[in-house]
Amino acid sequence: MKTILLFLLTATLPLCGLNAALLVYEGFNYTVPGTLTGQSGGTGFTAAWTGGGSGSTFNLSGTGLSSGSLQVTGGSILDNSGSTFSNARAYDVGGFQDNGDSLWFSTLVNIPTGSWTSPQKVFFLSNALDDSGIGFQINAGGTLVGKISGTTSTGSATLAQNTTHLIVGRIDFTSASAQTITYWVNPTLGSTPLDGAANFTLSASVSSANHRSGNIFVGSFSNTQGAFDEIRLGTSFSDVAPIPEPGTYALLGTGLALLALLRGLKPATRS
Repeated sequence: MKTILLFLLTATLPLCGLNAALLVYEGFNYTVPGTLTGQSGGTGFTAAWTGGGSGSTFNLSGTGLSSGSLQVTGGSILDNSGSTFSNARAYDVGGFQDNGDSLWFSTLVNIPTGSWTSPQKVFFLSNALDDSGIGFQINAGGTLVGKISGTTSTGSATLAQNTTHLIVGRIDFTSASAQTITYWVNPTLGSTPLDGAANFTLSASVSSANHRSGNIFVGSFSNTQGAFDEIRLGTSFSDVAPIPEPGTYALLGTGLALLALLRGLKPATRS
């Protein structure tokens, strides 16, 4: 009986929280205090975090950001002095082609109340250690702006201060001379958001070769504080905005019940 229960338990628990096709993940699960430069946790990267070439390196925080039921781990990175901060880290996601492939990205960002100028926070996938690639920046007043190689479009979303926001983007590699990037702010978790519900969309003539590998660049400028957390690249919305599946809770409950039953199976005592 014990053998059967142990088999069921070991077969059930590993199923909890499975998440396929996540290509790059950084949850900033590092020892604090400290700074981001030189840290090498997470998955899908080809090097440790470096300085971004502008200002200081982000500080590590033991307090992570969260957004609804989004799965999160570890701490976050923090600009807590109002100075200029930037960091970059190399990644390589391999075989994306200009034939309809899509690359999703997401991150959590929080900016406290303050006097804003432009830009405030930036997040880019770039071949250089700067903000010249695909991504977004947050401008004065909390206006989210998408950017592709110098082409910008003011987003329809204004980000509330002192609030954590989940920003999600999808890069569609439609042809060698055309990409479309769609942006959502705080999309509903649990199902892929509709294009019609996007906050804004950008188009540009950039090859997928520019973004199969490169650097994730994060920056904080213009004397504003704030934090980034939960950076993900993947091939679907569920990869970059994962939530516990309903079956996960059922499987976990089954595992706990089996553990309780095992504890109750005591050898019979001899008289």
